[in-house]
Amino acid sequence: MFVLALRTLRICAGDPSLTKLHRLTGLPRTTLHDALALDRATLPSLDLIERFVRACGCDGTELELWRATWRRLKHQLSTLKSQGTGRSSARIHAAPMPAAGMRPPVALPTASTSPGPGWPVQPLDADWRNAESDQAVDRRPGPDAGTADDPPRRDHTRPLPANLIPRQLPRDVATFAGRDQELAHLRTLLGTPDPSEPPQIVVVHGPAGVGKSALAVRVANLLGNRFPHGHLYVNLGAATAGMTPLAPTQAMRRLLRGLWVPPAEIPDDVEESAAMFRSLLAQRRVLILLDDAATEAQLRPLLPGSGGSAVLVTSRTRLAGLEGASHLCLGPLPEDTSITMLNALLGDDGRATAEPAAARHLARLCDHLPLGIQIAAARLVARPTLPIGQLVYRLLDERHRLNELTAADLAVRTSLAATHNGLRDSRDPRDRAAAIALPLLGLVPMVDFGVGLTTALLDTRSPTAEQILERLTNAHLLQETRPGRYRMYGLVRLFARELAATLPVQTAAAARTRVLNLLPGQALIPGVTPMRAFTQAGPVVPYEVGTATVSRPSCA
Repeated sequence: MFVLALRTLRICAGDPSLTKLHRLTGLPRTTLHDALALDRATLPSLDLIERFVRACGCDGTELELWRATWRRLKHQLSTLKSQGTGRSSARIHAAPMPAAGMRPPVALPTASTSPGPGWPVQPLDADWRNAESDQAVDRRPGPDAGTADDPPRRDHTRPLPANLIPRQLPRDVATFAGRDQELAHLRTLLGTPDPSEPPQIVVVHGPAGVGKSALAVRVANLLGNRFPHGHLYVNLGAATAGMTPLAPTQAMRRLLRGLWVPPAEIPDDVEESAAMFRSLLAQRRVLILLDDAATEAQLRPLLPGSGGSAVLVTSRTRLAGLEGASHLCLGPLPEDTSITMLNALLGDDGRATAEPAAARHLARLCDHLPLGIQIAAARLVARPTLPIGQLVYRLLDERHRLNELTAADLAVRTSLAATHNGLRDSRDPRDRAAAIALPLLGLVPMVDFGVGLTTALLDTRSPTAEQILERLTNAHLLQETRPGRYRMYGLVRLFARELAATLPVQTAAAARTRVLNLLPGQALIPGVTPMRAFTQAGPVVPYEVGTATVSRPSCA
């Protein structure tokens, strides 16, 4: 068909966006969108064809061939109309093949042939044509229609065909354990979609490796029936190793492609694409899972406008500035759940049952974090004869614990580094200051500390120290145990200590001196004086001393 040739010409010209074609032709985007629609009932105007062909780089000879083809088809359509053939005759394919030497875009398929490899028709268009009736589309502007320069809009009242409903959720984790209270709370928060209410937005935040994504995928699968029009998923890449956080425009393109919008029809402008996204969801109930979000600014354009859909967000930061969102802070697993998960990962081979004390100790050394337990279990699965107690013995040496918690492409150190790098590379100077502070905090082997010690350690003013501690807490690299008092998770403390080893010698010595002057003779860790803590080689105290006197970390 003639429109198919126009679309192919556009692809061969580099697939320019509607915005770019608008600039080159001077025609509104909606006019261009309608002209390229495969289900249109009439030929585009000759003026539009001439502008479009010139914009795609055709020379004078090719332009004349397009004009001749258009006039020939126009005459055939007029003849068929006078004979009373009806609207279906508008989809005429009987156009002659181009002259020799003409570029591929001008080649028109005949009625007896189907497009071959040289005709890159997107499957979506065919699916939409088959799913939609052959009745004319009412293109009259409604009361809320925009101007001619607004982004093109589909008929959103029609449901997606069953074979086009997006089901993009990642694979559910078979070894998922516990979290019954969190699952129940999330199901309550997401509730039953109500188009008359604002959309439900729920943020699940917590430290690295705590199982945020696994929990979100599990609850999304449990709520699947509440969202009959599908599930969309985008990994926003805030703390994914080797991945740069997606810009809102990139994330929006992925969401719109998930709703079967052809890439060429997605506006380049983020506000235009966000408006298209909201329009597509206006009459649908879709669950959107936005995994590993970085900031509120990254999320805002990706939110639906009506209450029929819901958004579930995971993040390592609290995203407290996201308007209208509910929040669930996810903490480490309870000890019994950690053992249940370890058993499941080991395939119930009996080792956890045979060594219950070692299994519990292993879970503590992993901070009861699912990522750490998963890595430890992978190490044990790789060596079926290795006792759990032997792995515990290796992990007890704090200098090498992070090295031991590595298996295949999983590593606790890599996960923590992604969080730290996110602060370091942030545009917010307060985040960058927090990234600088973490290695300095790693200089002091402390269980619990406050603003005063941090002020001395960082050589700054108290308000600035409070801001830095707040940023580190927001990123879940610190835990606020009570107002003004902070502690690090065990694995974070070891990571901070590794970062401290990279500090210039003079910087580290000056920071230690400031702390010693602040706390002369006092013990930072029970039974260990500051001087011994700073000078003794190797781990200062066994891991148990740092955990036995403090209750299991919670998400505060």
